[in-house]
Amino acid sequence: MYKRVLVIALALLSCQILFAQEEEWNWTGSTQDKPYRLELGPKVGAGLAMATKPTNYNFNFNNGLAYQVGLSANMHFGRRYSTSPGGTGWFGLEAEILYGGRMLGIEDTKANMTMHCLEVPLLIQFYPTPSLAIEAGPTITKIIKCSPEELQLENVVLNTGQLASSDVMLTFGIAYKTPLHLMVDLRYNMGLFALAGNLDSKVSTLMASLVYVFKLSSD
Repeated sequence: MYKRVLVIALALLSCQILFAQEEEWNWTGSTQDKPYRLELGPKVGAGLAMATKPTNYNFNFNNGLAYQVGLSANMHFGRRYSTSPGGTGWFGLEAEILYGGRMLGIEDTKANMTMHCLEVPLLIQFYPTPSLAIEAGPTITKIIKCSPEELQLENVVLNTGQLASSDVMLTFGIAYKTPLHLMVDLRYNMGLFALAGNLDSKVSTLMASLVYVFKLSSD
């Protein structure tokens, strides 16, 4: 269901932007500026955390809140046309370092688990327009801590303190740069690895984020 919602949201956002704006970069000035644009800024985001049902335990996870805060760096390459400024081309790279939290409940109980994570997305971007990017790539994740460190369920004690592990999430998303130095993105991060050897649940997130952009490259 969440994958369908993401696909529909991405399609609607893409259509709205593509039809609502013509190339705002129809620029006829000098082309002596640098052929790229480097931007950096703080990022905050929130969304939904989801986990698959473990096969070794008779319980399921409830969806919960996910959040993240950190720093985003973007390199936008090339020129859209020969008279366009640098950093308006077809491709770019996005790299971030984020601190994140994922809150999951245990179905039919009052138990809750929060995973504190370090996340490093490394994404390739394709720009249908100079302001709209479709992005994909890996997000390297390290679980720093889980709280509480132990969950008492009906027939089992779950030692969440031993879930400190690494994951590589496959990230798909869309990002839009506004004229007000803000970038908005929507991403689906699909977990590929189990939380632990005896807990084969995989955690995914659906995130909406906001970046305040500072331009670092100069003309």
